[in-house]
Order: sequence, then structure tokens, then C-alpha cells
Amino acid sequence: MKYTSLSRSLNLTIVPIILLFASFSVNAQSYEYDLGKLNDYLYNFNNGAYGPFEVSGKRVRFKTKLEKEISFSVDSVKGAEISELAKCVTLYTLDKKESIVINGSYTFTASNYTFINGMRLPFNYGKFANLLNNFIFSLKANPFLLIWFFQKQKKAIK
Repeated sequence: MKYTSLSRSLNLTIVPIILLFASFSVNAQSYEYDLGKLNDYLYNFNNGAYGPFEVSGKRVRFKTKLEKEISFSVDSVKGAEISELAKCVTLYTLDKKESIVINGSYTFTASNYTFINGMRLPFNYGKFANLLNNFIFSLKANPFLLIWFFQKQKKAIK
């Protein structure tokens, strides 16, 4: 009996640790993969007017061809939405007070950034929004939820 309870206890302790390390690895890989796909798209989009995106701590930055820098907090970003009417992709923050709008002719944020370029080439709004959302999702993936889940499982078994 003691061996079984010791074995179960070790499994409940070791498994979350293994999954935590695995999730850190998967999160890092998916974040870099999604960042790479987004930057590849931006390199060819609008003659390279935007990008590449970079992650620095809890902030995401990118520059326009005019060397104007745009940055936003990873924690504050809600996601990208397509506006068919305005023909643009808007990246919103959770409170929608700060937003970044990107389209073929200009970029601005509500908090005082305005970027203009002369290119008006068409682009695939859906693909661009999906790439942005995949990148944001991979940045926001939280491996610490696994620890919480296994702690609840451990309490339920006792």
C-alpha cells in the first residue's frame, strides 16, 4: 500500500514538472515559428513597408520603412480584426484605447502614432489577420496553467 501511494504521489509531482518543461519548449518553438511566418509575410507585403516584428520582454515592436517604431504590450493585445469596409486589419488592445491599424496605405494607433507611405498594393487581409492572431496566441500561451491544473488533480485524488 505504501508503495502505491508513494508512486502516485511521485507521479503527481513529476508529471507536471515534465509537462511544464515541455510546454515551455513548445511555446518557445511556436512563438518563433509564428513570428517567422508573420515576418516572412511582411517582408513581401507592400514592398517591405512594415516589419519585421520583434519581441523584447513583454513588448512587441516593429518599424516602418521610414524607421518609425510601433510597440505594444503583449498583455494588452486582444487580437487582429478585419475591416472589410475600411479595407484594413486592426490590431486591438483589450480595452480598445490603444490600437494599431495596418493597411496598404497607412498605419496609425489611437494613442498618437501616424505612419504614411505611398504604396497602395492589394493584400490578403484574412491571411494577414490570421498570421497576427496566431503570433499573438503563441505569445500569450501560459504554461503555468498546467501547474494549476495538476494541483487541482492532486487535491481531488487525496
